[in-house]
Amino acid sequence: MKVLISGFVAVLIFVHMYRYYMKLNSKDVECDDIVNVKLFDIDIPVCLWNIAHVITFVILSHVMDVRSLYDHTKLLLVGIIWYIIERSFSKPDRVYGCTTIDNVYKNTSKPRYDDIFFNLFGQIIYIIAKLPMK
Repeated sequence: MKVLISGFVAVLIFVHMYRYYMKLNSKDVECDDIVNVKLFDIDIPVCLWNIAHVITFVILSHVMDVRSLYDHTKLLLVGIIWYIIERSFSKPDRVYGCTTIDNVYKNTSKPRYDDIFFNLFGQIIYIIAKLPMK
């Protein structure tokens, strides 16, 4: 569990450092965020933030060496709790002075429901990677 908490803290620090870097460089976090630009759309728009969710959960699954359904459920629940906490502390939506039509997140400090899907997708990739090859 310590590894899981450490992993989430590391991700939180990275995200806040990135947002701070954007602000230091006089960039609008929502309008100028190159990580938020839509890459493709498969009924759900996908950007690099979404891919970061997938990669984070693949790495967390590997580091925690999850093997059982219980372990995967625990990791998924921590992701859901993280979502609730992040949603509770997110900034309210605002009117943008830019066009955000190509962005996936209209407010990068506010999580979207599909974040949970991308977290789960990362766990599924980990499970598939662990299947024995024949």
